Amino acid sequence: MAHKLPEPFGYATATIITTGPDGTVSVRYHRTDVAIRHPDGSVTLRTGGWLSVTTKRRINQALRYFGIAARVYQHRHEWYVAAYGTVAIEFEDGMRIRVNGRGLEAAA
Repeated sequence: MAHKLPEPFGYATATIITTGPDGTVSVRYHRTDVAIRHPDGSVTLRTGGWLSVTTKRRINQALRYFGIAARVYQHRHEWYVAAYGTVAIEFEDGMRIRVNGRGLEAAA
């Protein structure tokens, strides 16, 4: 039985949220931390090799949970990430992003 998670997850299965001693917050789907929010406000996104609809959904739910106005979407079999109202960048597994006043940028 799935446990109720905070919004926007609802009764998401195989999903847990953990906080690390360094202040990172991770959303884990099965065995992959699909989204990790770092103390500096940047977020690392991972698929664990699972380019599935549900993995993408969990990443997007994590972005909403973290208060990040961005989303991951697919177009012609390629994944992209974009802050709302800005130009998308190609998704790369393990990418670290930050949304600022100018839009989305890859974080160092």
